[in-house]
Amino acid sequence: MSAASLSRRRFLGLSLGAVATFTPFGTLLARAAAPQPIYHLPFPGGVVWRIGQGVKGGYSHQGRAAYAWDFFMPSGSPITAARAGTAWMLKQSSDQHCRDLSCPDWNNYIVIDHGDGTSAAYLHGLKDGARVRLGQRVEQGQFLGLSDMTGQAGGPHLHFQVQNNNPTQYVAQSFLIGFQEVSDSLEGVEGVPLSRHDYRSANAVMYDFDVKDGHFYTQTNGKGGGGRGFRVTDDGDVQMWTAFKSLGGPLELGYPVSRPFRLSDTQHVYQAFQRYVIDWDPVTKQPQLGNVMDLLHDANLDSWLSTDREIPLEADFTAADKGRGWDDVIKAHLALLDANKDLKAAYFSAPDPISRFGLPMSGVADTGDALMLRTQRTVFQLWKHDVPWAKAGQVTLANAGELARDAELFSRQVFEPEQFLPEQLSGEVRLPWEVPGFFRPAGL
Repeated sequence: MSAASLSRRRFLGLSLGAVATFTPFGTLLARAAAPQPIYHLPFPGGVVWRIGQGVKGGYSHQGRAAYAWDFFMPSGSPITAARAGTAWMLKQSSDQHCRDLSCPDWNNYIVIDHGDGTSAAYLHGLKDGARVRLGQRVEQGQFLGLSDMTGQAGGPHLHFQVQNNNPTQYVAQSFLIGFQEVSDSLEGVEGVPLSRHDYRSANAVMYDFDVKDGHFYTQTNGKGGGGRGFRVTDDGDVQMWTAFKSLGGPLELGYPVSRPFRLSDTQHVYQAFQRYVIDWDPVTKQPQLGNVMDLLHDANLDSWLSTDREIPLEADFTAADKGRGWDDVIKAHLALLDANKDLKAAYFSAPDPISRFGLPMSGVADTGDALMLRTQRTVFQLWKHDVPWAKAGQVTLANAGELARDAELFSRQVFEPEQFLPEQLSGEVRLPWEVPGFFRPAGL
């Protein structure tokens, strides 16, 4: 039966599904009635970026890219999925760019298919910066990769657009959408970002993510998430990120609590983590765990450790160790473990306990809640009754890196989290080329 054979009364009485079957406007009506997808800004929740070129921008947002946005962000910034879907197209092999529209083949891109005939294109990513693979299911807010300025880009930014699928074009015909967290509107559509304005994302919060040559952590910034935290990176000859991974990463060392730093009397580079401090030797180009408890002792902080944290005083082995061979020194220090079999077993549970913990430096002290034994790099705690973080009879390790922070063993500045990604709306209105380092296209 066709729509032409229906009476007007019978036609008006049909359900929307039936109308979709019998009229040429059915697809449009059904689409309007269907639940509208929710889009979030394509970067982590809490982070703020500025729109450089917006919808129908006069430089390059025309034709297929008319309904696109350029989010100004430094190279290496995290990109997240605005909507869930499947990684459909991907290129990350380019490290070239041009300052006009002559090099589309140099663009790196990730295209996420939404499963409804539409997709989102994320352009200008970092070479080898994608963190999804073709065919992978992607959830809204999931980390997609790192931004850059590959291809047609006058400066580092993310080009984003939602488009109708075309298997032959990674940039297909775009159409206007709105983002849930944006209050501005355009062409009758709510949630449309405007050029030269800042916007804060309400996408999923990322607590840590890859950055160029390393990783960024927010877990120890006092609130978690956002753009404030600590980077752990390989920087030239100082391979701190490689060292951190080789020594067990967050599971063994905890999260970073400082930036990399040097002490005034050495060229060694240090970075503090919750449980340990990594000491990078620039001569051997090898890491080791720093003797942070010895450093606290040398800084005359034993009294603070004992009073505030109930950590036993370090024994003075200066006279006893003098004149001994290294094997005899080790034997004398390890003998301190004989005072408690459980602490001794915990110490020797490591494959190389001296490299991991250093030598024992105190006898076993009873604090009432726990039996404690101090080494050069940490403190062993054998709990006598249940506590929120351990059961009775369990041995834990003190967070020696946090002890160094709380005791102000090093400069306060090194423990100050870095504002890696902006979180505050500036209230300013600036074009991208008014920001240092961004190229102004000819004719604008």
